[in-house]
Amino acid sequence: MRKTTLASLTFLIASLVALSVLYVQHSKASGPPFSDGTLSGAYVFSVYGSLSADATGIANFDGAGNVTGSFFQNLDAGSPAQCSGSFSGTYSVDATGRLSMTLTFTPGDNCTGTSTRNFVGGTVHNGHAFVFAQSDFGQTSAGIGIEQ
Repeated sequence: MRKTTLASLTFLIASLVALSVLYVQHSKASGPPFSDGTLSGAYVFSVYGSLSADATGIANFDGAGNVTGSFFQNLDAGSPAQCSGSFSGTYSVDATGRLSMTLTFTPGDNCTGTSTRNFVGGTVHNGHAFVFAQSDFGQTSAGIGIEQ
């Protein structure tokens, strides 16, 4: 039952990301040209990943390509079962609203060490939200962030 629920949740998140990216591509003709400044301020986010983990947190975008934040992560298996940490990195938003990020997490995978991950996605509602998916080979995490 748990695997079915996790698979359904992963499918739902992936569907939301796909629909949101399509929305960004469809709405770009009527929206302003986007830039790194489109994302500025604090955004709460939620993400679910292929490593049987989910995380929530807050990301602070400076409007100039730098992002920092903190997160709380639950692991379905392993020890510890939960951890919190921080991340920092860079991001870019192109003129169409497409987003790319490279983030370093401490602690990293399985709540140990550090890990650096790459993400792609898009801005929605003129920067009041963003969607993202991990672009590293073999990873399928996806999520959404909403401006606070």
